[in-house]
Amino acid sequence: MYKDYHYLFRCVQELQYLVTGTTIMEIFSQEKDKICFHIPSNENPLKHLIISCNPQLPFIILRNDFYKAKKNALNFFTNLLPAKIKGIRIANNDRIINLSTDKSEMIFLIRGGNTNLISIDNDNNVDSFKKMNNIKDTFIAELHSLIFLTKFEDYTLPHGEFSLNYNEIKSQFPFLSKKLFYEIKKRIEPSKPGDDNIKAVSCINEIISEKIFVGIDNNSEMLFQPETFHRNESDSGKSFTDYNQAIQYYITHKFKYNNFIQTKKFLSSNLEKETAILSSKLNNIKSRIEKGSRENEYYNYGNLLLSNLGSVENNIKMIELTDYKTDSPIKIKLDPKLSAADNANLYFEKAKDEKKNYKISKELYETSKKKFETYINFRDSVLTVDSIDELMEIKNLLNFRESSGKKKVEDKISYREYVLDNKYRVFVGRDSKSNDLLTVKYAKQNDYWFHARGLPGSHVVLRVDNPKEGIPKNILNNVASIAAFYSKAKTAKIAPVAYTLRKFVRKNKNMNPGQVLLSKESVLLVKPEIPNNAVEIEE
Repeated sequence: MYKDYHYLFRCVQELQYLVTGTTIMEIFSQEKDKICFHIPSNENPLKHLIISCNPQLPFIILRNDFYKAKKNALNFFTNLLPAKIKGIRIANNDRIINLSTDKSEMIFLIRGGNTNLISIDNDNNVDSFKKMNNIKDTFIAELHSLIFLTKFEDYTLPHGEFSLNYNEIKSQFPFLSKKLFYEIKKRIEPSKPGDDNIKAVSCINEIISEKIFVGIDNNSEMLFQPETFHRNESDSGKSFTDYNQAIQYYITHKFKYNNFIQTKKFLSSNLEKETAILSSKLNNIKSRIEKGSRENEYYNYGNLLLSNLGSVENNIKMIELTDYKTDSPIKIKLDPKLSAADNANLYFEKAKDEKKNYKISKELYETSKKKFETYINFRDSVLTVDSIDELMEIKNLLNFRESSGKKKVEDKISYREYVLDNKYRVFVGRDSKSNDLLTVKYAKQNDYWFHARGLPGSHVVLRVDNPKEGIPKNILNNVASIAAFYSKAKTAKIAPVAYTLRKFVRKNKNMNPGQVLLSKESVLLVKPEIPNNAVEIEE
């Protein structure tokens, strides 16, 4: 309610006695949408009148001690200074405040997106703080038709029938704020028709004369209203006798409270997101552990193949052998492009990877479980914390970052995203520019980077969330197949794909878009395709 017309009238009445007769020595801005008038006095050499032209937070306040920044301050209306203030007035039933000087009229116009400070000098030359189109054509004529007031005794309430529908009454009483409307509505007794205007006048008089309550209601909304208006007993706040002190308290605490609410939402949102990710991760790892290690199974396959080299035909995808341990038949999948010995070695490699990854999975489960429990505790704490300092302490401990930097880059990149085995995230650039952004800005140092060797194609990044957790060879092959698919080798039967860690990929400023240098690269021969275990995620 701080920008309610009647509170602005109260503001003007207070300022009339405080600024009339002072001299404006300087007008400058050092914050967006905010302009400062330096009006020094013997008692207060740093006195400033500050006007905010922010459409969401318009206000006018008087500060006895305000310091101008040594840098990044812009001066305005210098041709009209110094100027002696003759008075300050407000338009009858319109949120237009006129600061009159001996050289110009300074008009503070509060009108949503057109909120601005406009100057009209004695020769009718027009200037403005913020750029406006057709100022003179649209505003000068209107200004001359306005009646400006300094005393509330001269104010006249528009005549008309008071409606209980806000949208209907807004056209009759455009100055009426929703808060004032609902207060009047609460006071109207259906059994006593005809006293609607009396109630309205009573509420308006309270805005002008009663103490101002500034605080927070039980719906976490900031309050600025007469102490006599309806509110809950549980609403916390402070009362003021003058508007200037109340509005300064309101603005200071609004920023603090908004910061508190935004930080709380930010932490709650991120904690919910992280606990959901960790919950899914824990379930997947637990399922993996419960299945047990396939190390012995893979070693058995390798040994059986070595023992039956003469029985393994070329170019077959599966063979059935007798397991000498159980004396029962067993089917073993083969890579038809490899020899029997190479297939055996492949299973020995898979056994080593399985042993290593199974151990890592058990360790990862314990660390992830501890992290999950910690996040749950923090999530519960955030719900009960009532101090911004406590929230910032939690934020620093969690090391969460606001949505800037890499997240913004990710949003701007044109890319495809796949998930392999419901776990591994893969990003594919769509063009040269997005290839550069994906590689240089978005990919982490320990992510894997892929590109079809010697041919134009997409940069492909395999996200590595935990560098200590090994990436299975079949996943590397799957990602290489995707990189080959999104390249000029798409129609080939077999294509070479270079891959390395992102930290071994460099780009010089003189290189063309999409061009990079690699070191420590390896090469995989794969079929260009989208693997069966890949699920594309919509952007």
